[in-house]
Amino acid sequence: TGKRERFVEGATAFRNARDFAQRHRDRLIQAANARANARARQTDTEAPSEAEITVAVTEQYEELLTNLWTERKLLRRTTNFKVLSPPYRCEKIPKWPARLSGRLAYHTC
Repeated sequence: TGKRERFVEGATAFRNARDFAQRHRDRLIQAANARANARARQTDTEAPSEAEITVAVTEQYEELLTNLWTERKLLRRTTNFKVLSPPYRCEKIPKWPARLSGRLAYHTC
């Protein structure tokens, strides 16, 4: 019976991780589409400055990172398995996003 229980736990963790990845993917696509649509609506005379674009992208990134961190913590609480980052990822998410001068601090490789 122990093997069956372990299989069920593993299958549940896999399904939760798959759903988590799907939500993350959907949010990224939605944010990219929103940015593309906003740019398409602007005329050449109304082009935003580089600073405005940087602020908007930073705000979206901070919001996305906070949402992903919350979901990751919830996923860890609901399963006995650790959520591992892909091996190709260079940025390491800190234990909680630290704000430095209005921006998120992150580690680089």
